Amino acid sequence: MCHKKGMASQIQRISIRQLHERTGHYVREAARHQVIITDRGKPIAKIKPLEAEMPLPPYFARRQLNAAFQQHASNGTYTLRSDS
Repeated sequence: MCHKKGMASQIQRISIRQLHERTGHYVREAARHQVIITDRGKPIAKIKPLEAEMPLPPYFARRQLNAAFQQHASNGTYTLRSDS
């Protein structure tokens, strides 16, 4: 087993066989730092903590109003109403 220190985190390299033998252990390890899976010494996969991923905000938070709607909204000619 090879341990490699990164700039801010530790990266651990393991073989498929090691992953197969101790899956639960390595998944828990991946919660703390990246684990690289190798096949015959060649990297083939990476398990990493979820916190390392920066998820996109939901679509409704990213969407942009088109120019015509923005104009109506700023003029006060559009009012929000409920469907009921």
